[in-house]
Amino acid sequence: MGLYAGCLVVACGAGYWILRPSGGDAIPVVTADARPVRVRPENPGGLNVNQAENFILSGDVDDSTSSLGAPPEAPNTKALRASENVRSKNAKPASDNLRGTGNDSDG
Repeated sequence: MGLYAGCLVVACGAGYWILRPSGGDAIPVVTADARPVRVRPENPGGLNVNQAENFILSGDVDDSTSSLGAPPEAPNTKALRASENVRSKNAKPASDNLRGTGNDSDG
């Protein structure tokens, strides 16, 4: 019985809240602000930089004196192939590399 009474109270409260008289029939209208969006300051100020006329700080580009660095080194493929041939001639056979060193820990 208490559950029904609680539901009845909630339903009556919701009905009153929905059907209550509002503040009036006027629909609220949102308007733009009449003040300007941006205003120029009276004293713009700014930062005074020492030696702002300096070449680096001024941003001027002088193409007559600028130059690129040296090009990247290109590998000498003939010399690389020759050194690889010399290495392959001086290399030990694979069978020499597979021989035991005599330091076996098995006994």
